[in-house]
Amino acid sequence: MEAREVPLKVTAARFVHSVAALAGSEVGRTATFLFAALVALLCVTTGLNVLNSFVGRNFMSAIANRSEQEFIRQAVFYLGVFAASTFVTVIARFAEERLGLLWRGWLTRRAVRLYLANATYDRLTATDELANPDQRIAEDVKAFTGTTLSFVLMLLNSVLTIVAFSDVLWTISPALFFVAVLYAVIGSYMMIRLGRPLVRLNYDQLDKEAGFRSALIHVRQNAEAIRLSRSEAALSRSLLDRLGALVA
Repeated sequence: MEAREVPLKVTAARFVHSVAALAGSEVGRTATFLFAALVALLCVTTGLNVLNSFVGRNFMSAIANRSEQEFIRQAVFYLGVFAASTFVTVIARFAEERLGLLWRGWLTRRAVRLYLANATYDRLTATDELANPDQRIAEDVKAFTGTTLSFVLMLLNSVLTIVAFSDVLWTISPALFFVAVLYAVIGSYMMIRLGRPLVRLNYDQLDKEAGFRSALIHVRQNAEAIRLSRSEAALSRSLLDRLGALVA
């Protein structure tokens, strides 16, 4: 089945609908709490990064001035900031993993219920409207929740970092601030332009992997029939062809 390119507006609307459905579900309160905690932890991390930049500056100044007392003082500050950053990062990682698993579990249960309701599984098999629905439920849901959550958190972290360090850059040099903004805009645009074809390649790769895995499962489930019909050679060629398409 050929994949159709979905407009960005439709994708955004589906994403908002999925998030709203999660927030209104039985795990919505826990998910909202974890996300709010992640935002707060990102703010704390950004603040610690800004503080670390000032501590690093003072640390280097103490070395340049050969001030032993100031050197020891800034070294203690640096170790404290480093320890706090490590602790906050670990907690944030735990909250992210927990929220990702919560979202994946809820979305997978919902997909399974819809897949089994009203003989949907039978219609999909008969019409071939959706290839490898088992892979969509098991792997695509995992990829969607994990990748989407990481992207949203990365975007929030980038915005917070820009806001936090813009004042520092502006103090150093207004020209440097505009150069940094221009660099970020051009870099983001190039990444989007160059990365767009990779979306289709990733889709095709996942589809081929699902097809190869499905063929292997077919061999295991029909082992006796394959042995009686002596069709090992044909199956081997088919599997190797799928493998060739997968690694090509």
